[in-house]
Amino acid sequence: MSEGIESQFEQLAATTDVWEKIHILNSLATTLLPSDAQHALELSEQALQLVNPSEVKISSQQRDIAATLYCLSEANHHLSDYNAALSYAFEALSQFETLNDPQKQAEVLTTIANTYLHLSAYPDSLDYFLKALEIWETTACQEGQASALNHIGYLYTRLEEYNRALAYLEQSLGIAKEIENTKLQADILAHSANVYAALGNYESALQCGLESVHLYGESDDPLGKAQALTSIGLLYQTQGENTPALVYFQLALGIFQAMEAKHDAALVLAHIGEICALQEDQTDLALSQINQALTLAQEIGARQVGYKCYEILAKLHKRDGNIEQAFAHYEQFHTIKESVFNEKADQRLKHLEITHQVKNARKEAEIAHLRNIELEREIAERRRAEEALQASSAKTDALYQLVRTLASYDTLPTMLQAVAKTVASKLPASQAVLHTFDLEKKQVTHFVEGRSGVNHPYRPPFDHLMETTIGWAVSK
Repeated sequence: MSEGIESQFEQLAATTDVWEKIHILNSLATTLLPSDAQHALELSEQALQLVNPSEVKISSQQRDIAATLYCLSEANHHLSDYNAALSYAFEALSQFETLNDPQKQAEVLTTIANTYLHLSAYPDSLDYFLKALEIWETTACQEGQASALNHIGYLYTRLEEYNRALAYLEQSLGIAKEIENTKLQADILAHSANVYAALGNYESALQCGLESVHLYGESDDPLGKAQALTSIGLLYQTQGENTPALVYFQLALGIFQAMEAKHDAALVLAHIGEICALQEDQTDLALSQINQALTLAQEIGARQVGYKCYEILAKLHKRDGNIEQAFAHYEQFHTIKESVFNEKADQRLKHLEITHQVKNARKEAEIAHLRNIELEREIAERRRAEEALQASSAKTDALYQLVRTLASYDTLPTMLQAVAKTVASKLPASQAVLHTFDLEKKQVTHFVEGRSGVNHPYRPPFDHLMETTIGWAVSK
């Protein structure tokens, strides 16, 4: 514990003034976030218990109440209790609006936006990030602007809109460098690493990731460092280099678990499980990691992590021949993923009463663009599902017809002729030809065709056939 924190605890023990106690408790909680969110939460709860609204006489006391509510929101957010985080944040926002404090309003709006982001409520998240950005622009706060742009860039990364994400991140990084904010630069570079990796620019991705880890070390931010380590792990995983990926994931996981960062821990566990699932001899380990991730995701309501876990489980069980379990997990994956992209409009309406109507034209354009992305994704996903079903049905029908054909003929020539016709009728081709060989005698023993477009199809001799890809296939 630092000397500054020890000094504040001594002041807390010495004072008998309630409002001074509340002020000190708020200061301690703010200092401890996010490194010790649980302790910060306990201190903020102590402060809230001391508050008596009837004794509020001056604005500084109301400001202390608002600060307590904001600390409670931040602590619950870091501990992944998102419902509590939202509840306290909206109370804090109301207080800061009454106090006419735009900077604090923007900070609370950012917490609300981040909470919605972790709940995969993307339109709501974007709405609040843009509200915060408007305030930072109005008050000419460059640090706030850079932070908001960074968050919006990360949001578009989650939506796999990588070029759009990169535009926001580059703008954010330019401001962060101009004001020489090391911590903010590290955040932006960690997010940029993910974007470059997704775009296939692995050299830039690794450079951003390593620089981010270095800068986090300078700013003494273990949580940020763990997120940067995760970005590097994802980079290696994307390239199929699973051994270094696991090293970085394990390093990040240790930090996330120590800091009770459940959302980040769940995501890393899912990535570890995904890598283990590639090895048949690590199935038990893969299931253990994925189930831990799924339990955490369900506990905190992180639906995007949840459907990722179900997708991995579906692939794992399909590989092992557990078709029934694979199908059940795929259904859960599809249901949760669909809920992520379909519930947002209802969530926006639910919270419309306690938020300002979006009036800024840029904000409306961003939200409209976001909804178009979601609609296009849903249409594309449904189309892929329909095409896969049709293809599967066609294959099944073709196999059934072929089996019936084989069973209905007694002699080899007539059976081969029937097979050729059946195959030709099921394939998009004008002609299907079937050869059988006697390799010892070097002869073509049977030549049959189905649905020929010519009257006298060419019948190549054995030697000519062996010089083509047919000969190569026979030799293999």
